[in-house]
Amino acid sequence: MKRIKCLAFAVLVTCFYSCSNKEFNPTFKSDIGNNGEWINMQTVGKFGGHEDEYCSKVDSLNEYSYGFQKLMSEISPSTIKKVKVSCWVKLENLTKITSLVVSLDSNNKSIFWMGHDINKFVNEPNKWFKVEVVNEFPKYKPEATTVGIYVWNNNKNVAFIDDIEIKFLEK
Repeated sequence: MKRIKCLAFAVLVTCFYSCSNKEFNPTFKSDIGNNGEWINMQTVGKFGGHEDEYCSKVDSLNEYSYGFQKLMSEISPSTIKKVKVSCWVKLENLTKITSLVVSLDSNNKSIFWMGHDINKFVNEPNKWFKVEVVNEFPKYKPEATTVGIYVWNNNKNVAFIDDIEIKFLEK
């Protein structure tokens, strides 16, 4: 009986310890059927996506892909230090720069903007390649700051974007 009590106590302590040490890292995955925080849905169509037939297409008519936009205070009650973004892209022209943008805006002013050259991740045209970037954020006020994540096509390149995953990190 003593062994069972000791074993039960050890299991409880282990469970409590493992639950209390879990980091809170909110993650958002693009879901074309569920708009929510996702913007520029007019760019989504049946273009032969990475895993299914739907994806976002940017070209001379649509400069910005579907993307993510949300108040930081709605993502986490704590201050978020970093963001890790991954997505799948397919480019028609590798000589025209296309950027994965991560931005923070507060009171209609930009407090952080980073455009990552996604061409560096793509080895050949018209094939899907995974893009992964990490950004550290400057200090900000969560209740007044909006994060934006999208692909920017300022060179009229035809690009396809799919399966965006965004992980916010508190450390």
